[in-house]
Amino acid sequence: MKLFFLLVEAFILIWMPISILRKKDLSIVYMPLFSFSYGVIDSALPTGFFLLLLGCLVAYYVFYNLPFVFKNPFSIMLVIYFCILALDIQDFRSERKSFITVISLFLLIGVVAEVYKKYPRDVIFKELALSSFLILSIFVFNALFSTAFRFNPGAMYGISTGVLFGNIVFAAFNFLPLVCYVALQKAVNERNKWYFLIYAISVFLTLLTLRRSVMLLTLIGTLFVMIPLMDLKNIKRFFGIFLGLSLATLIVVSTTGFLEMIQERYELRQLEDRNLEEEGRVQEIGMVYRDLFVYFDYSPWFGYGLFDASGNYGKGFYGNRNLHTDLTVLIHGSGFLGLFLYLGMVGTVFWLVWKKTKTKNDAIQFVFICLVFTTYFITGRYNSITTTLLVYLILCLPIANKISEIPNNPTLVTE
Repeated sequence: MKLFFLLVEAFILIWMPISILRKKDLSIVYMPLFSFSYGVIDSALPTGFFLLLLGCLVAYYVFYNLPFVFKNPFSIMLVIYFCILALDIQDFRSERKSFITVISLFLLIGVVAEVYKKYPRDVIFKELALSSFLILSIFVFNALFSTAFRFNPGAMYGISTGVLFGNIVFAAFNFLPLVCYVALQKAVNERNKWYFLIYAISVFLTLLTLRRSVMLLTLIGTLFVMIPLMDLKNIKRFFGIFLGLSLATLIVVSTTGFLEMIQERYELRQLEDRNLEEEGRVQEIGMVYRDLFVYFDYSPWFGYGLFDASGNYGKGFYGNRNLHTDLTVLIHGSGFLGLFLYLGMVGTVFWLVWKKTKTKNDAIQFVFICLVFTTYFITGRYNSITTTLLVYLILCLPIANKISEIPNNPTLVTE
């Protein structure tokens, strides 16, 4: 695994500077690749180096897109507000990674739309698709090496046999529906067999994660890509892709222990014994509500404190378990003021894109991204650069300056 980690780290340290030199600020589409890569590996370099590099990259994108401050002022207001709240963090050193990551993400969300206005849509999509392909490639090779070397430090859900995912656990899988969605679009647009192959492999691996929201959104994303093909003009392509997926499924199911592995993991998760009322996330919402409006444990406007939810909500009912939903994390850490600023920042981007959404295909994509955002807002985590930034990198495609070269794209091009 050490050799794999070194290769991934060397790749990303070479790729990011080259992408900036060649693509300028459009290299922002590779930020999820940068973040994901460092989440997969055990870095040979100190955490401080990663944070310094992240800060430099964000500063670069912000400097060359400063007008975003006036287009999405909530982004800057939220950064300033979190900086003020950070003054009360007792042990800032232990929370510096979370703080720098969140601040970087707030700035990048505001910057994406400003960057996209400068470039043609087909150029942006080409780079975004490549970024998604590279993320999925690292994901697949990580699963391959983790399984081969039995590298399983997280032991997610008690899974210890079959396909393993190394350092990727729980909410870290949330990026999969988004990159699979983009990869399949690329495969459909250009009949690219490599993108189709990496998409197909990733879907089967996604099902083995047993992350319900991730599995469901990945399948829904596939459906949303296929919907525009359900007409007379594209019926042959639709059936070609459908048959290809069916054949791949048949081969995997009949020649591997895929179904047995699914069954074993399903039993380990004990999903049959769980219902909505027993979900910890649902109970957490009620606990935070009672903290604020029944027991008055902390301010509803300013919250309890940034990144300090573990053991400090619900009278410690869940021990040191952290809060899971974005709703409760934002309210507990920054109060309703922080929640309103966050929703203002997000709402500004969604409203801007909605105004630019003119075609049926763009509307389909907008609905899919709304569904992904809503799901992850309920299940968490808002502070993931990989997943959260991907939401806006896909969402903002209609904001692109123009389409300089119209590809054969049934899902992205005007009708």
